[in-house]
Amino acid sequence: MNYIPQANSVLAIAMYWLPMGVCLFGYLRRSVKNYRRDVALRSEADTKQNSYYSPTDTIGTLIGRAIVTAIPIGNLIASLFDLAPELLGRFFEWIGRVFSKPLVPKRSKQP
Repeated sequence: MNYIPQANSVLAIAMYWLPMGVCLFGYLRRSVKNYRRDVALRSEADTKQNSYYSPTDTIGTLIGRAIVTAIPIGNLIASLFDLAPELLGRFFEWIGRVFSKPLVPKRSKQP
């Protein structure tokens, strides 16, 4: 039996560690952004009478994100479908602007 540890290592990095890193970064960024927004909304609701706010994140949400980050297939799916559009959206918009050239150019005006 030929066992290639290098191939196993590359597969582990590509299928577990990279998606886990994306999930850690993305979910931490999202949690901090939601926390800051909740603090602002709560302080705004405190100044107004008969007003309330609904929290965006709860302890259950944070635990769920931690579990999804640790589960091998879960972090792969979450990094591809939940976090990649958010994290790479500006990059894809830039690519779209750069390559927004028509396949058939406009006709030049004839004299």
